[in-house]
Amino acid sequence: RDVGCPLECKERVRARDLDDHVANRCKMRIVACKNGCGKTGLRFDAHERHVANECPLRCIACKNGCGMQVPFRNIANHVRAECDMRRVRCRHGCGQEMWARDRPPHEDERCVMRPMPCRWECGEMVPAKNLPLHEKNECERRLVPCRNHCGEDIMFMKMTEHMREKCTRRFVPCTNGCGTSVRECEL
Repeated sequence: RDVGCPLECKERVRARDLDDHVANRCKMRIVACKNGCGKTGLRFDAHERHVANECPLRCIACKNGCGMQVPFRNIANHVRAECDMRRVRCRHGCGQEMWARDRPPHEDERCVMRPMPCRWECGEMVPAKNLPLHEKNECERRLVPCRNHCGEDIMFMKMTEHMREKCTRRFVPCTNGCGTSVRECEL
């Protein structure tokens, strides 16, 4: 025999199907949000409206066009801090603006301000645009030819010591005791 739904959906169902109807099919049944936001007490016929328009966990497309579907409550943070299509500046200070997805290759490979290690192993990290100047003219560990033209390349920071103690063309007292100075290589 057919009976009326106790939830007042105006449907008539077989008596043996009533429990299933009330629990699973009645548009007037009370449900919780399927997104898991914690909202309860929703009539099923209002549930879809909640899920589509009100639920803080509903997914919406990112307005930057990255293609991500993001929970509504997280969209502001996504657009500001996570989206690959947000505009960002280089963190090395070159001033260039780019899409967030393009920042890693820019900063790692192309930025003129990216820190680069000196080849002379002085321990300094030098902006890429300044590295040639640093390595050629500024690094204390760069190799330079001896000022006395002995033929050796000496670390710049040790030039004074080399010329005073090791250079074969430095001036030393004559070994004959005459009091004159001669180049060590001429002794």
